[in-house]
Amino acid sequence: MNKNKLMIGLASITFGLNFLVHLFHRLNLIESMTHGSVLAREAGSIPDYYTTVTGLFFALPLVLLLIAAYLTFTKPAAQITPYLVTLSLTFSVISMIMGGEGAVEYHFGIFMVIAMMAYYNSIPLVSLMSSIFIVQHLLGYFYLPATLFVYGPGSYSFVMVLIHATFLILTAGAVIWQIASNQKQVDAYEALNKTNEETIRSIISQLSETNDRVDETAKQLNHNAVQTQSSSEEVQSSILTIRSGSKKQVDQAQQSQTVLDSFSSSIQTIEENTARILTSSKLMTNESTEGFTLVEQTTKEMTNMSEAFQQVKQVVESLDSRSKEIDSIITVISAISEKTNLLALNAAIEAAQAGEAGKGFAVVANEVRKLSEQTDEAVGKVAEIVQAIQVESTEAKQSVGVGETKMADSLNSVSQTETKFDYILDAVKQLDSDIKETASTSSAISQNAKRILESLDIMQEIAEDTEQTTKTADSQSVKQLALIKETTEIAQSLSLEVEKLSPLIQRLQGNSDDEQPTKEMTAKKTRFSFKRKAAPTL
Repeated sequence: MNKNKLMIGLASITFGLNFLVHLFHRLNLIESMTHGSVLAREAGSIPDYYTTVTGLFFALPLVLLLIAAYLTFTKPAAQITPYLVTLSLTFSVISMIMGGEGAVEYHFGIFMVIAMMAYYNSIPLVSLMSSIFIVQHLLGYFYLPATLFVYGPGSYSFVMVLIHATFLILTAGAVIWQIASNQKQVDAYEALNKTNEETIRSIISQLSETNDRVDETAKQLNHNAVQTQSSSEEVQSSILTIRSGSKKQVDQAQQSQTVLDSFSSSIQTIEENTARILTSSKLMTNESTEGFTLVEQTTKEMTNMSEAFQQVKQVVESLDSRSKEIDSIITVISAISEKTNLLALNAAIEAAQAGEAGKGFAVVANEVRKLSEQTDEAVGKVAEIVQAIQVESTEAKQSVGVGETKMADSLNSVSQTETKFDYILDAVKQLDSDIKETASTSSAISQNAKRILESLDIMQEIAEDTEQTTKTADSQSVKQLALIKETTEIAQSLSLEVEKLSPLIQRLQGNSDDEQPTKEMTAKKTRFSFKRKAAPTL
């Protein structure tokens, strides 16, 4: 241990002083200054064993010093070494006093070695040394053979012994008090160091945990930023797709509006034609009613129309054939009406589902056009038949006029003709009803077409607004993507800073772990600094 080495050095210096004192007095280089009278020395009161005892006490501290030095270098942890050094210092001073023939000047060496012992910072060692010196002085006063070795050959009063003992006790007590005070201060500093050590460990632990959390947060932030950047890029791509789709939707809406404008125009034409057909149907109904009236009148006048019976019969048969044709035309018109109704329903459904700009309206318009043509053809045929019926009715009237005198026997046949006219009248009324329904359907189609056009206008406005919104969203997504890239760079920078901080934390943790083994050394250094301050006060 360094402390034992230093004390062995001091013990060696003390023994060197002892050697010089013996040498100088043996050579009479220093005048003897004893405590008592010089007369005793001159009277030959020095016993024969004086030299022998002095030699033994001269050799004793040297032996103790050599043993302590050997143990220091071979067994540094030996606990007996400080005691050997203490005894070496003690007996070196005792030997010095003996070699100086008890001169008062050499008694000051006691205070020197006590001051040296303060370096050990050990109360038992100081007490041991002080006890030996006290025993030396008391034994030197009360045991006459030892008086010469302690106080010299002169006489010495008990008061002087008490003065020596008092100063020795005071010096030892002061050193012991300083050691105890230093120990208290060292204990306080050790407690403070322990508290500071625990605080530093806690700070390092918290700093390490914070570093880990910051590192984890930085990694998570970087990961989230990368994912957010990828999502933003996908959103931007989707916005561009929506923007392109909105533009196409606007174009399709404009095209659909053009088609529906044409379709509406066609529907309006159909409506106008249906109105004309309705007028013709009413006229035909009126004419049929008048014809029926004429037939009734003819029935009354056919009593004498026997000669024209065959002619009237042929006319009636022709009317019957025409009426069948009218019936078939009515059937066609009814089918057309049903299809028109279905088309109107389809048009309403298409208008409700016009998400793709109403592509189906072109097909519906084409079918309505075909139905319109079929309706026109059927109405034309009805008109021709009506004309033929009118012509034949006229011929019948003429024939009836001619065969008025010959129809006496044809009353029964005229009655059958009346029945046929009644059927024709019912058929014409039914045709008139169907034409009215067709006109109502055409009107409904026209109204629905107008609503579809209004819906298309609204849809076009929405598509244009959507296109504008996607433009704004595209601009915002570009800005957001730039911010996310900046966030990613910040997260990467934070992660780099955490990586720089990690080695510092590891070094702090390493220093904290190394602090415990060096605690004792720190305490010893603290004690040494205290003793260096205390030494000059002795």
